[in-house]
Amino acid sequence: MNKTISIGILAAMALAACTWVKPTEEGARVVVAEAYNVRDCTRVSTLTTSVKHTVGSMQRKPEKVEQELTTLARNEAAIRGGDTIVPRGEVQEGARTFDVYRCKG
Repeated sequence: MNKTISIGILAAMALAACTWVKPTEEGARVVVAEAYNVRDCTRVSTLTTSVKHTVGSMQRKPEKVEQELTTLARNEAAIRGGDTIVPRGEVQEGARTFDVYRCKG
């Protein structure tokens, strides 16, 4: 029984470290910037992305959660016609809001 529990805990830890969100070809071209970098850009929209920040009762690594949120935002920004995103605020319970801008052409 203890061996089964240990294997389950190890599996949950491994899943918590995985990155599930992959960039699209278009999303990979979207830049992440600071607000001062988009002064001459046109704001397209605002979006909020969210991912699982826990696996069972275990917290996922904050860096992985933030990376996935940003990848989702980049993918969505490309669909909306943006080429730059700016995070608004901090990650809160697996969610983050971004402003989407068009800065080129």
